Amino acid sequence: MLIEIRSYRGIDRADVSLSPKVTLIAGDNHTGKSSFIQGLQAVCAAEPNLFGLTKADAKAYVNRGANEATVTLKDENGTRRISYPSLEPHSLSGAATLHRQGVLGLLKLSKLTPNERAKALEQYAAQQADRPRLEVELKECGVTVADQTKILDTVFGNGKIPGMGWDKGEAIAKTECTTRKGMFQQVTGVKWGSTQGLTFQPEGWDYDLVEAKLEDLEKAVVDAREAHVSTIRENVLTEAEMERLKEVANSVQDLDKQLYQAGLEYEKLSTAAQALEKKLAQAKADAALITCGSCSIKGTVQGGKLVVKNNVVCLDSASMAELVQEVNAATKARDEQRAVTLSLQVQIREAKEAGEKAKNADVAPIEDATAIDTASDALATAELRLKAFKQKKQGTAFHHQIIALDKAAKAMGSDGLRKRVLIQNLKPFNDKVSEVCRAAGWGTVTIDAELEIRYDDGKNGNAPFVLCSESEQWLINATLQVAIALIEKAPLLVFDGAEILMKEERNRFFNLLRDLQLTAVVGISCSRDKDGKPIDCPNFSQLGRGMTYWVEKSTIVLLSQHLQSLEPQAVSA
Repeated sequence: MLIEIRSYRGIDRADVSLSPKVTLIAGDNHTGKSSFIQGLQAVCAAEPNLFGLTKADAKAYVNRGANEATVTLKDENGTRRISYPSLEPHSLSGAATLHRQGVLGLLKLSKLTPNERAKALEQYAAQQADRPRLEVELKECGVTVADQTKILDTVFGNGKIPGMGWDKGEAIAKTECTTRKGMFQQVTGVKWGSTQGLTFQPEGWDYDLVEAKLEDLEKAVVDAREAHVSTIRENVLTEAEMERLKEVANSVQDLDKQLYQAGLEYEKLSTAAQALEKKLAQAKADAALITCGSCSIKGTVQGGKLVVKNNVVCLDSASMAELVQEVNAATKARDEQRAVTLSLQVQIREAKEAGEKAKNADVAPIEDATAIDTASDALATAELRLKAFKQKKQGTAFHHQIIALDKAAKAMGSDGLRKRVLIQNLKPFNDKVSEVCRAAGWGTVTIDAELEIRYDDGKNGNAPFVLCSESEQWLINATLQVAIALIEKAPLLVFDGAEILMKEERNRFFNLLRDLQLTAVVGISCSRDKDGKPIDCPNFSQLGRGMTYWVEKSTIVLLSQHLQSLEPQAVSA
C-alpha cells in the first residue's frame, strides 16, 4: 500500500510505502506527522473534509505556491485520490479499498452519546431483532395493523420492497405520527396535545353519546329528515307542489276514461274465465262417471241403480291438462285486469283529493311556522349529535394512533427495543474486547448494560471511562478499535498520539499488533537527544516488525535514512 502526498499541509512531496505489519510515523511535534496521519485517514475513508471545512477554508490545506493539494492511495485494488481545495475524492484506476472510520481512529465509541454508541455497536453485537419480535413490540404499543405492516415492511422488506433498516422504520413512524396530528386537528378543529387528545369536546357533544351507537344516531337523522320533509309538505305548499297537485287533479277525466275501458275489459275477461271454469268442471265430472262392465255405458249411481248419461265423451289426460292451462291463463288475465281497475280507482281518488287541496290552497294556504321550526330544530340537533359522535370517535382514534406511533418510533429508536436487544447481545462483542485485553496484558475493557465504557486495571476497580487517566483512555480506545477491526477483518488500522503511553504500555501495544498480525499505522511524537537522535523510537525496519518513518521539516524519510544523515561525514585525507 502506497501513500503519495503532494503540496499538502506543509508536505511538498512524500511517497510512503506502508508495511503489511506496523508502520510507525515518528517525529517531533509540529513537523507534519499529524498532517500525514490525517491525510492517510481522509484518503482511506474517502472523506476529504473530515473537519467540516468550507471550500474557501480548505485552501489552507494547499501549500503556498501550489494550486492543488492531493493525497493518493494505491493498493492491490486500485487508486483513489482526494484533492484540495475542491474537497473531492475520485478513483483513478480500479477502486482502492474503502476503510471504515472506526478502524481508522476517526470514530471513537468513547466520544459518542449513549444513543449514538448504541447505533454504532449494533453492527458488532449480533444485535438485529427479527420481524416477529418487532411485531410484538408494535402490537404492545397499540399500533394499528395497517401501520404495523407498513413499518415492518419498511424495516425488513417484503416481496416488493427491500428492507431499509431501523432508522427508516423510526422515520416512517414519526412521519405517520405527524400526519395523524394533522388529521386530528382537521377532524376536531383543535391542535393535538396529550391532554387535548383525551379532553376535547366537539360542538353538540353530550355525555349520553358515550354509550350511543352509530347506527342509532344515523337512523335518528334519517327519521328527523323524513319528519322535516313531511311537516313542510303538510304545512307549506310551494309553487312546485301546487303545480304538481293541479297536474294530478287535471288527470281525473283521463283516468275516468281509462277506468271505463278497464271495466269493460274486466267484464270480458271475467266472462271468458267463467266459461272455461264451467267447461273444466264438466270435464272433471264426466271423467268421474262410472262405466258399465258389460255394456260400456257411462252413468252415475243413484239409489243403487246406474243412471245412464248419453253422448258423453271424456277428455284424455293431455286434453285435460291443456284445458287446465287455459283456465289458469284466463283467470290470471282477469285478476291482473281487476288490479288495473283497482289501481285506477285509487289514482282517481288521489287526483280528486289533490284537486281539493289545490283548490283550498288557492283560497287560503295553510301555514304552521312553529311546526316547521320544530321539525328543523329536531333535524339540526340529530345531525349535530351524529357529527359530534363521529368527531369524538375519529379524534379519539387518531389520538390513540398518535400515542401508539410515538411509542413505536421510540421502540425503534436507539434507546428502545434496539437498545434492549443490543444489551442482551453485547456479550459476543465484550468477549472480543476481553480477548484483545488478554492478548495485550493490560486491564479489562467492557461496555456495561447502560452502554457505559469501563476499565478494570485490577487495582482501582471497574472505573468509568471519564474517570480513567489519559493514557488509560488511549488504551481503552485502542482496545475497542482493535476489537472492531478483528470483527470487521479490517485491512488497516490507524492510531495517533501513542506517545501518551508509558514505555511498558507502549511495548505491550506494539506486541499486541504483532501477535494479532494486524496491519497498522501508528503516529508517535518523540523527543531527541543532544545529538538530534530520536529517543525511545523503535526502528521496526531493523527489527523486522514493519517500517519506521521520521518526519522532520515536512519531509518523510525512513528512520534509518534520518539517522544516517546525522552521522558525521568522513573527512578525506
